[in-house]
Amino acid sequence: MNNNNNLGFSLTELLIVLAIVAIVATIGIPSFNERIRSNNIGTVKDTLVTALSFARTEAIIRGNDVSLGQQTSSTSNWTNIAAYIDNNNSNDFDSNDTLIGSWPTAFNPDTLKIDSTGTNFEFKASGEANADELTICYKNTAGEGQKVTVLASGLIATEEVVCVI
Repeated sequence: MNNNNNLGFSLTELLIVLAIVAIVATIGIPSFNERIRSNNIGTVKDTLVTALSFARTEAIIRGNDVSLGQQTSSTSNWTNIAAYIDNNNSNDFDSNDTLIGSWPTAFNPDTLKIDSTGTNFEFKASGEANADELTICYKNTAGEGQKVTVLASGLIATEEVVCVI
């Protein structure tokens, strides 16, 4: 009895499977990269919103103005954020100020950029603030970003924005 059952696959079947895998990878990899970028921007945005909310709450509780800015004034990349009482009204965190809280961000200045109209945020004892905003985008890449806005009332709003190169 001659039983000719093939237990493998043909070259044609292999080429079809490879073509399907290549098509799926071509479609899936760019969307995966976009998801990673979106998550990175979202993480930085969430850290900023947490720090801003904390600074506003502390200003109200303490009955004193509280500033939020970069912990190291020599950089302008928001990698470390500090909430502090600006004892000498320098508008920068320095050794004369009282540190209330600090947050390292997941911000990588080599790939992300934060554009801001000011160098720090100041919350009054009433909860009001100097109106300002930060925009978080990838450097040299068009796509989705996030904008964090502090209103004069002290409320914090976020929105998606389109980043341009």
